[in-house]
Amino acid sequence: MNTATQHFKRLRYGIVGSALFALLAAPMAYAAPPAPPSLHVQAQSWVEVEPDKATLSARLWENTPAVSTLDATDSEALGSARERLEQRASELIAAMEEIGIEQRAINAGPLNVYPEHVAGPRNDNGEQEPLMRTRLERPFSVELTNIDQLGDVLDALIGAGVNALDGVQFDLQDRDAATEEA
Repeated sequence: MNTATQHFKRLRYGIVGSALFALLAAPMAYAAPPAPPSLHVQAQSWVEVEPDKATLSARLWENTPAVSTLDATDSEALGSARERLEQRASELIAAMEEIGIEQRAINAGPLNVYPEHVAGPRNDNGEQEPLMRTRLERPFSVELTNIDQLGDVLDALIGAGVNALDGVQFDLQDRDAATEEA
C-alpha cells in the first residue's frame, strides 16, 4: 500500500473521530450550569393534647307512604311527613336545651327531599310492582365545648329518636395555640 493511501486513511479516521467527539461533546456544551451548593432542611414536630371540643352529627327523617310509580305524588302525605319531621326536630332541640346545650351550639341543617324507589308486594304472577316514596330529611350538628357532656348528648339524641348518628368529630377550641407549641 502506498504512503498516500495510508495517509488518506489516517486523515479520514481523524475526521470521523473528530466528528464523533463533537457530537458527544455538543450536549454537554448546552447543559445547564451546575447548581450552586445548597442545603435543604426539613423538620417535623408534634405535641400531644387532649381534645376539648366535639361535634356530633345526626339526621332525622320521615317517609311518605309508598305508592305506585304510576300515581301522582300525594301532597297531603308529603305535608304530613314534613309536619312529623318538624315536630321531631323541635323535640330534639328541646331535649338538647334541657341538658344544658345552648341554642347557638345546635345547628339544624336544611330540609332535604329525596325520592326513593322501593319494591312492592308480589302479585299473583310473582312480579313486584315498583313503588315510590319520598324521604324528608333534616341533618343536625351539636357542637360541644365541654367534652364531659358527650354522654348526655348521645343519650338525648337517641332518646329524641334520631334515625342516624353520623359520628363524633373531636377537635381543639384553640388549635393555633397547639400549633405554636408544636
